[in-house]
Amino acid sequence: MIKKILNNATLMSWASYFVQFGSVLFVFPLLIKVYSAEEQNLWWMLNTIVGLAMLADSGFGAVLLRGVAYFNTGADYLPRNKEEFEKKRENLSFEPNVNKLADLLTTSNRIYSYLSLFMLLILIVAGPLILMNIMKMANQRIDFWVAYFLLIPNCVIMIMTVRWRSFLRGLGFIAKEARINTNIGVVRLIGFIIVLLLKLPPVYLVACMVVETGFRFFFLRNLVYKWFREKDKKIEHKRYFDKEIFDSLWTATWKEGLIQWGNYLLGSGNSIIMAQISNAQLMANFLLTTRVLNIIASISEITLFSNIPKIYKFAAKNDRQSMKINAAGYMFLGLSIMITAYLLLIVFGNPALSLLNKDSRLVPMGILILMILTQVLDSHSTFHAGIYISTNHVPFVIPTLVTGIVILGGGFLIVPKFGLMGIIVLKFVGQLAFNNWYSVILSLHLLKWRVKDYLFEFPVLGSRFVYEKVKSFLTHNTRQS
Repeated sequence: MIKKILNNATLMSWASYFVQFGSVLFVFPLLIKVYSAEEQNLWWMLNTIVGLAMLADSGFGAVLLRGVAYFNTGADYLPRNKEEFEKKRENLSFEPNVNKLADLLTTSNRIYSYLSLFMLLILIVAGPLILMNIMKMANQRIDFWVAYFLLIPNCVIMIMTVRWRSFLRGLGFIAKEARINTNIGVVRLIGFIIVLLLKLPPVYLVACMVVETGFRFFFLRNLVYKWFREKDKKIEHKRYFDKEIFDSLWTATWKEGLIQWGNYLLGSGNSIIMAQISNAQLMANFLLTTRVLNIIASISEITLFSNIPKIYKFAAKNDRQSMKINAAGYMFLGLSIMITAYLLLIVFGNPALSLLNKDSRLVPMGILILMILTQVLDSHSTFHAGIYISTNHVPFVIPTLVTGIVILGGGFLIVPKFGLMGIIVLKFVGQLAFNNWYSVILSLHLLKWRVKDYLFEFPVLGSRFVYEKVKSFLTHNTRQS
């Protein structure tokens, strides 16, 4: 098929995320119906801890993807900052620099070995502290602790998988990687449904996760090695470490790592705070709402981030006009999907939950609307940040980290007096004051797009982009029929 609504990479990435959305449609209803509030809280917080463990990646995954994308266009070095990016005048062949890609692969091997050790330290120290209140409310159930300790090897495999996933995406195999995620995700989804239909405890859900993660690791690793074999490149020195490549990666990585920590505090800080309250049902309602909002946001954001190597390729060519057109189209489509899904959630969320469990609800409507508005603004700024860091310049460290610390620290002080509304308002105001505008301004400056022009041209370019893709899809299918 020549063209579709979006390219094959985007469709397959969506398919992967729609498997996650299947959890909302199939797993979540069963989980809410079968599990007690304590069991629900354990499951939501185990997923939050997975996010904490993945912070051990420290930004290397995103920077590694950009490095692969640059070498895949024929570059022989990685720009360390915006100045090097702007001064870059080499004639790119736009043919893969296989030798540099091999050096990057072996260099990343040692990096991710150390990152795995760092992740183990996080899980051993922070995980039990976060779960302690939930464990106390569940009377220290042994199967709850078994579920947590089973989660640890799962996270180790996940952090190692980031390396292979970044390589595949940088090489342009986004569709293939997403297809694997989709197929494995379907099997995981079926496994979850069987576990819940049999009314088995959460430890069995964690066991399904371990199996899924293991299969994904081996599939993605084999695809990367297959690519090198097809290029007649044998990785002979798997322990080779290229210090020059590492220095280029590290220049942006430490900043990305701090940003990841800040984003985690922004995204999961409120969940950690709510996990310490004594009301198990209120905790379950909030964690469920947060999980659903995050999944919808993840599905919507894939419209741009599944195509981010293409954006980076335009950046390597200094083709800002193409960056502008493509970025506007993917962002508009993503935000449209997100807002539509959130409106449906507002209208049908609680009626659907009431059919499953009389005690389960989304958070109160005023809080829900404020959470949705916060997420929409966050995703918009995240889109622009993803575009700007194609320069390998990462200036978002301080605002993101400071805001995350303020929200987490301030939340513990606010929640006893102002309750849930207090921490939600704190997050909205904090994000609006620092993060929701900064990356947008930098991205528009990179694209040479004036703010007043952007406000008008963004919806115009975006809607035209979607219209052209739909028209192309319909025309092609009509010809085929």
